[in-house]
Amino acid sequence: MRYLVIETDLFFTDIPDDQIDHWFIGADCAGWFYARLLPIKEIRQHLNPTMEDWGWIMAVEVNGIVVEICIWEDFDHEKHWILGVTGKKKILRRTDPAVIRRAEQAIEGALNAIVDADTRFLKAAWFDHNPVEKRIESLH
Repeated sequence: MRYLVIETDLFFTDIPDDQIDHWFIGADCAGWFYARLLPIKEIRQHLNPTMEDWGWIMAVEVNGIVVEICIWEDFDHEKHWILGVTGKKKILRRTDPAVIRRAEQAIEGALNAIVDADTRFLKAAWFDHNPVEKRIESLH
């Protein structure tokens, strides 16, 4: 999995007390990216944004390969979000790792283009390891 860390005030990071049961942190971020990925010609819908206990997951398909995108807020840095991108092997079929990597790269390129096209993203950087886990490891 590769990780895109973005800084923006485009998405909500706080829920007003009177709205706690009406919406969830990250829904706007997941939906926003999903809506911008789907019109891209080589990308097909696979899994609509779905809330998990840690954040959100969604998946698209590129050249027959499912690529999951996990999204969560980086609570250590205000207005920062992390998008984890990982291609999935086909069940009961051998999948060439190079084919999976090309699908991941297609999504990474699409995410880069989406972020680069919008000036509301103040920073964006890719990491090969989860930046939150690296921070936790450095504390020990």
